[in-house]
Order: sequence, then C-alpha cells, then structure tokens
Amino acid sequence: MPREAEVDGPRLGKPVVHIITTGGTIASRIDPATGTAFPVMHAQELLAEIPELSGYAEPRMTEFALVPSFDMTPGIVARLARDIRNLLAAERAGGIVVTHGTDTMEESAFALDLLIDCEQPVVMTGAMRNASQPGADGPRNLVSAVRTAAARNTRGLGVAVVMNDQVHAPRYVTKSHTTATDTMISPGVGPIGTVDDGGVWLRWLPKRLPRMPDVEPETRVYLIRMAAGMDDLFLRTVFDAGARRRDRRIRRGSHARELEAGPRGVARQRDAGGAHFAMRAGAGRSNLSRRPRRDNVARHGSNPGRRSFGYQGARRADVRARRWMGPRENQIIFCSASHQ
Repeated sequence: MPREAEVDGPRLGKPVVHIITTGGTIASRIDPATGTAFPVMHAQELLAEIPELSGYAEPRMTEFALVPSFDMTPGIVARLARDIRNLLAAERAGGIVVTHGTDTMEESAFALDLLIDCEQPVVMTGAMRNASQPGADGPRNLVSAVRTAAARNTRGLGVAVVMNDQVHAPRYVTKSHTTATDTMISPGVGPIGTVDDGGVWLRWLPKRLPRMPDVEPETRVYLIRMAAGMDDLFLRTVFDAGARRRDRRIRRGSHARELEAGPRGVARQRDAGGAHFAMRAGAGRSNLSRRPRRDNVARHGSNPGRRSFGYQGARRADVRARRWMGPRENQIIFCSASHQ
C-alpha cells in the first residue's frame, strides 16, 4: 500500500531543509562568447531564482562545489557524504537536498546511499536544461526535491533521486536520454513515488542497503566494457601498466554466462585476484560464480541460482558477480571494498 501523501502546502513551522549545491546543469548558464554552458550559479543565486522554496521549507544553502558532474570523483562523493553526516549531526534538519549534474548522478546517489545512514531523507536532483534555456526544468525539480525532503512520510527513505516529479531509488535509477527532461528512469521497477500538487506519494520503499565503511575510496578501479569480437587488449593494457593485484577490474558483459576466450585467458594467466564481471544488460540478475556446486544443483534443479563460467582457473581468477548490481554499482562497491 502506498504511504499517505504529505499535503505539503505552505504552513507554519516549516522544516529546515539543507540544500547542498555541487554544480551541474541546474547551476549552468550559456557563455555568450563560447556558446557552451558551464556551472556558474552559486548557491545563493540559485536560491534567489526560486523564491517558491520558502513556501515548503526553511531552506539553508551550502555550496560544496561548482563543477560538471563528470568531475565528481569517488573521493569527492565520499567527502560529500562526510559533510552531510556532519551537517545532520550539528544542526536540526528535516532533510537534505543535493543538486548535481545528471551525467553521474546515479553513481553519486548510489554511493551516498551506501555511505549515509540517517532517518532524514537525502534527495538528489538536477536539470536537463540550463538556466539560460527556455523552459528550464531546474527550478521545478528543485522545488519537488525540497518538498520530498520536507515531507513527513519520507522519513527513513534514505537517499533518493527526484527528477521530473518522480522519486527513484538509487540502486535502480539510470539516465536514459541525453536531452529529455524525463531522462531518469528505473528499468523494470519504475519510480518508487511521485510528486504532484497534492503532495509526495510513495508507492513502496526498497529495503535499505548495507552501509559501507567510511574510507578513502580506491582510485584504481577500472570499468572495461566488452563487445562482440573484442580481444584481450584492454585487460592486458591494465595489467601491463603495473596494476596491483588488489586493484579492481570490472568487465562488463551482456549475457548471464558470457565469457570471451581472450579475456578469460588473461584473467587465468595473470592470477587476476581483483577481476569481477558484471552484466551489460539492463535487467536480470547475474548468475555467475566461481565454480558449480553439486548440492546447489540438487537444491535448485538444472537451473541453480548460481552458475560458473565453467573453465579451469575460475576459482584462482576469483571472477564473481553481484546478483543485482550493474557495472557502475560494482565499481562503486569496490572503490570502498578494496580497503577492507
């Protein structure tokens, strides 16, 4: 059953919502000299552009960064998570909103969901049209994000992405279009909620993910996408560049049992203790593991829940896949897991 909507029109005793800005298209304007858009709007300028925010919450602005989202590294996101935790510990807040570019929003949202454990919602939002364009969607998205962060029924939500009046869970959301305002989708499951004139509606809540340790992320995590006909050039390049055994290589395949002979041989020859495989397909869990188990077949029949690549050296190569995660989620996991 959906949670009762929070009727969040203007009211007395509005909750405090901290808005943390990082840049992205929502803070961008077109430079007349070059014709390109770049983040230039500081936090207070962004607030001044949207006076409607004060009708739903008491907004407090913090400028964390002013960069395009492709400059948001795992280390920067880890520092953002620490700042959010410190902010929640030091001040009264009903929720947090983070403005962010859409190119890497899903990665940052997923990482924050693993690194932050709080009752207050942490809502990420952005824009597909910069502030210089007609019909810019940033103001509407920011209002919807603040309403979500301020709503009573979003306590315990964790981290969410709010774009185009839809609420998405970080583990499912992905950017599906380069320019469309409805670019953020959650394939296979859809949004977990919506925002409309009546309030914030949550249809369901996914189970919270385990928390990851607060460590400096590993910087050498490589995501290598495989396609038909590719040989082992990229994998060999990573190894030959002197990557340590603890460094993580994530190979992206398309089928649940896909493994090409070339990369397989490299993993076997180099004793690739950090090689992990993830699925390229947009839906379906990975069913790969190191080696088949007879008891697993006996319990689950001819289609056991875990499968092997079925080649010599698979155990030594330590090739494995997480059941529900895609390549980018694996990459984020291993940025922290490398230190454990």
